[in-house]
Amino acid sequence: MDHPRRRRGRRDDVKLPAEEGARQLAGATDFLLAHETTTSSTVGAIGFCMGGGFVLALAAQQGDKVSAAVPFYGVGQAVPSPTAA
Repeated sequence: MDHPRRRRGRRDDVKLPAEEGARQLAGATDFLLAHETTTSSTVGAIGFCMGGGFVLALAAQQGDKVSAAVPFYGVGQAVPSPTAA
């Protein structure tokens, strides 16, 4: 049975605000920093496409835990519109 929100295996119609994505990633950040093999007090994050906005929001929300955030490609809400200037 095909899920009503899926189209040919893609979830293009599912929206996740950058702030919510970053909030969810904060759990991964806490997990990594608490892991017994982690030797640093910060993490770096890389985001591709929609994830680019997530890593920027993550760095803004968890600045003391994220030492580097690198967005690739589109970053969504984090980039101002050219017409907004």
